[in-house]
Amino acid sequence: MNDAAYGCMVDVDLLAVARAAVRVNMPYSAMQYLEMWLENHHGGKITSLSSLDNDNIVSTLRDILVEAYSFDSDGDGIYGVNDGRTVKSQLVKYNREDQYANALPLYDISLQFSNQHVLDRDGTASSNTTQLVGGMLASLQSLGYNHLLDGYLQSLDHKRQPTNRSSGLAASQALEHKYKLAWKRMQWEAVLPTILMPQDIWSKLKAGSKTSATDVFSHQQMLFQGLRAIAHGDFRSLQRVTSKAKEQIIQSVQLSLHSFESTKDSYSALVYLQGIHEIEELADFMRKSSPVVDSPILSTVTPTGLKTYSSSLDGALVTSRQKSLTTMPLLERWQRRHGQIKDDFDKAESLLGLEEVLLQVSKATDEAQVLTKLYLDLASLSRKAGRIAVAYRALMKLEQLDERGSLNIYDTMQWQIQKAKLLWKQQEARSAIWTGKKLCSELTAYLDGSSMTGSEATSLQLLHVKALTITGKWIASLRSESSQVILEDFFQKATNIINGIATEAVSERARDTSKAHFALAEFMAAMYQQVSTRVASREWLAGKKVVNARFEELQELTTLKEHMQNENRAHIHALNKEVKHDVNERSKVEASVDQFLIGALCSYGKGLSLSSQAELDMVFRVLSLWFTNQRKADINRVVIEEVIDMVSSYKFVPLSYQIISRISSSSDTGTFQIALHKLVMKMSVQHPHHTLIQLIALKNSGDVEGKGALQFRTNVGDAKAEGAKVYLAELMKTEQRELLESLDSMANAYVQLALFDTSEYHGQKKKIPLSKVTIFETNSGRSGTAPFDQYLRARTRRGGSTVMPAVLTSHISPEADMDYSNVVRTYSFEPHFSITDSGIHRPKIIYCHGSDGESYKQLVKGHDDTRQDLVIEQVFDTMNQFLMEEKATRKRKLRLRTYRVVPLSPIAGVLEWVENTTPWGSYLVSRTSKKLSAHERYHPHEWKHTECRQYLKNAPEKLPAFLEIQANFTPVFHHFFLERFPDAAVWYHRRLAYVQSTAVTSIVGYILGIGDRHSQNILIHEGTGELVHIDFGVVFDQGMALYTPETVPFRLTRDMVDGMGVSGVDGVFSRCCEVTLQLLRKKSASVVTILEVFVHDPLYRWTLSPLKALRIQEGEEEQDRTKPSVRSRSSSRSNSSKRATGTGNTNETQPADEMHAEPGSADAAARALIRVKQKLEGYEDPNGSALSIEGQVKHLLSVAQDPHNLCKLFPGWAPWL
Repeated sequence: MNDAAYGCMVDVDLLAVARAAVRVNMPYSAMQYLEMWLENHHGGKITSLSSLDNDNIVSTLRDILVEAYSFDSDGDGIYGVNDGRTVKSQLVKYNREDQYANALPLYDISLQFSNQHVLDRDGTASSNTTQLVGGMLASLQSLGYNHLLDGYLQSLDHKRQPTNRSSGLAASQALEHKYKLAWKRMQWEAVLPTILMPQDIWSKLKAGSKTSATDVFSHQQMLFQGLRAIAHGDFRSLQRVTSKAKEQIIQSVQLSLHSFESTKDSYSALVYLQGIHEIEELADFMRKSSPVVDSPILSTVTPTGLKTYSSSLDGALVTSRQKSLTTMPLLERWQRRHGQIKDDFDKAESLLGLEEVLLQVSKATDEAQVLTKLYLDLASLSRKAGRIAVAYRALMKLEQLDERGSLNIYDTMQWQIQKAKLLWKQQEARSAIWTGKKLCSELTAYLDGSSMTGSEATSLQLLHVKALTITGKWIASLRSESSQVILEDFFQKATNIINGIATEAVSERARDTSKAHFALAEFMAAMYQQVSTRVASREWLAGKKVVNARFEELQELTTLKEHMQNENRAHIHALNKEVKHDVNERSKVEASVDQFLIGALCSYGKGLSLSSQAELDMVFRVLSLWFTNQRKADINRVVIEEVIDMVSSYKFVPLSYQIISRISSSSDTGTFQIALHKLVMKMSVQHPHHTLIQLIALKNSGDVEGKGALQFRTNVGDAKAEGAKVYLAELMKTEQRELLESLDSMANAYVQLALFDTSEYHGQKKKIPLSKVTIFETNSGRSGTAPFDQYLRARTRRGGSTVMPAVLTSHISPEADMDYSNVVRTYSFEPHFSITDSGIHRPKIIYCHGSDGESYKQLVKGHDDTRQDLVIEQVFDTMNQFLMEEKATRKRKLRLRTYRVVPLSPIAGVLEWVENTTPWGSYLVSRTSKKLSAHERYHPHEWKHTECRQYLKNAPEKLPAFLEIQANFTPVFHHFFLERFPDAAVWYHRRLAYVQSTAVTSIVGYILGIGDRHSQNILIHEGTGELVHIDFGVVFDQGMALYTPETVPFRLTRDMVDGMGVSGVDGVFSRCCEVTLQLLRKKSASVVTILEVFVHDPLYRWTLSPLKALRIQEGEEEQDRTKPSVRSRSSSRSNSSKRATGTGNTNETQPADEMHAEPGSADAAARALIRVKQKLEGYEDPNGSALSIEGQVKHLLSVAQDPHNLCKLFPGWAPWL
């Protein structure tokens, strides 16, 4: 064993320890010991299973890992060890993915070949057969095949009775399914002789004595007894049953409470307890509604069965409750809890099934009503989960209620909508559309012929809107009707109905009504894109030339002499008709471009005004359409009237930076600037903490000097700075005057602190007093100087704490009610600050104290442009919203770690310091002699990092040199998790978080073309194990334009993979890559729309000059040196600044004449978007076809790890790490 890694030398078979750990339900320890064994047998590195050549060893390792991963119900790790070549491994895969329909035939054929009589030769069931039987039972139940399950259980009863332990387990599994079927069917007596409770448990339950931990726990049995008791009103016996059930549930998971490793059943236990609680809640409802005394039913029970009940007493109970009990409040209470398990259908369905029986046995007066609501929810939930049989059962229950006349017209129509949706889910498109159309016709006829008014009529109208919207979407997706029919008969008809409903009623159902407007908007926007593309096409322009030529021919013919016109009369007449027809048709098409555009903007505005949600993706669409057509006066007028005036301003706040960047000078009086002015002023007054600082930063672009300011003026000119000053002057006349003054003063102080020269303090360890920084007052007509800390205190005295600005790096969510009374204000600053370790313009590290008593660590950067970091962080925030909306990514808790970036000018900004992080490269290789790096500690005799860099740099042949470096440089990053997280369970989950974050950042970074991912631009969070990416100076595939072009899509070097454990890139990493890419493809329209807004931002040019490209890679090489060069891009960056997430561009090191943006930036933006679209569509090879999601991920992983590509990278990128 590597004693440097594990602290001791122990002569023990670690593989045997791993096997033992699995047997005692310690799966994470098993994985840990298995990886230790691999490391000891493969030269100190963890070798992936796919690279091992000993089939016997691989098989043994796979068996251990498959068993260990079976405890982790939510993980993807099993895909990295499950090769899928055997029936058993395929069954594991199908069960993990809830593909029970695929598993069922495999269970059937396996049972046939394993043992056709479910018994071994000695008459007992084998353990393998027991597992197959259990899997068959579980699959039938999960699919909702209750009739088949019942038949299979009966067939098992006819077999010879099992006698060994495995057979006993099979019998107990079958018994659980029998009990569940029995209580679901409310068959309280018919099946009792075959499913009696074991005598010892039964006796203890009847006597009220305690059960022991060795007693067999049977949850379905307990539910059966509890439901049977409540069905007959025996509340005293019910109390004993529920008490014993809770006791046994707790005992069954007691071991789990002592270790994070044995938590497999804890979640199920919580669901079991919730079910018991719901039984108790209904019993409480029934007690309060009925004065009837309990019947001691359970006292008559014997182990031979249940015989008699008092029918007269039962009748009295039922009659009493029918008169007084209503359970709708109870059902609503239960449904509010369902959100906690909405992503786990099996758990949710078991609770819904229990609630169904509870509502039936309650005999409440509103039984039909509550059951209808429950069945509708069950149908929707099971459809979304793909459990078709369960959904059909719920729909058939609704049909039975309808046939009995228990459904009102609203519930009947809801049931039909669910039926249509289920057909669409089954890809029965024609049947779904036919059902939808029929439903729409029936609703139209009913509403036209009904005298119904009030809330009932409104509910039906809104249901009609829903049916029209859904059916219209289906037809549009298939293009089975003309666009005019879809528009008029479905989408416009739906919105017309909404316009006729009372405003109050529409507001109460805002989500449904806004969806209809968004559907119309999306359709009209799609038509606008389609028609505008057609009008701009070469074919259309060629057709215009033809029409013009024919018109000129007609003009010439009409100028001929009369006798010649008479001779050509037929031709002239026909030509005249054709020209008129062509001109009219073309005019209609060209006019429809703006008609569709205006219609889309109006509908987006209406939907946004109705919706209570932020609807960020819809806001992106509105801004994209508006900015693209900003020169059209009609469009700007529509935006003012239908969007700016109608929509709550908080919905635009997340994009305030992109909106404010469009500000121009006061001399520009065009309609776009008028509309923009109205929106910016509205946001600034209502959400000052989000927007004022951006106006101040734009104003500051005209005040500062330097290379960054020169590039800013080259890109933008001074018009925007002048325009921002006009806005700020107007805001000084509003209620935000005092806050604006304070914020402007604080921004001025931050900028001067950022530009403060610290060269005399270089090399000193002590902190610098803030009083050394003298602030020159230049704002609000005042003048003078004051130390930094006194300057801000003076502002507080003048205005009071209520007008002090918010802490710049605090996270403030836009509030719909515009109430920011609880925002964290800037209270004070630590009297001293520090600087980073290297560079000329060293970033300052300060602590800002907030009004909440917390201390906020900040990085203040000067001579650096932080705006591009801000834009990428905005994209990440939007991507995080997408990741939270999708079930597959939400279940895996995929996210991008972000941080706050606040630009204050083109050459100054403030960044949030991400606490508890360290640069990934700093752990692996030391840049100083103060502390040994991981490579030096674990492999002290191998090549040094600097040797590797120099060797690759000087090698004439890169590939052989790179391979030799790999042979002399062993990956060590897996030790990071062992060192930080010694507990096996914590070790596993932190490494899982690392792998998941690596996957999501890799795919999102690839789509955005984020480059320059050298080892100091990636941070590792020491508390969670997640990666945090920083420094986004190279995006949208600019890495290909670097002096040494980047040849990999993202960083996936050996040390990155080493941290992933024995599975490597297989399993968790590849699966998370796939689900992330699948989400981005699904959201491709939104992603492209979002990037359109960002890429066309006039405040930044997405191009690299040749010298800037060279400087970037010079900076990477300098990062590896102890003494940075004056010319280095890293002159303002350091190991410490990386930890603060503070990185930016290279403006401070470039001469003024080199800072000019390259021409053709509009073309560069268009190229960037085209490449993003190609990536989302799966085009990797320009001459190849689009790849599937799995194929594209596999291709990217191969390219990222290919030594032929890695050896070509710039040595400062350190591809050997």
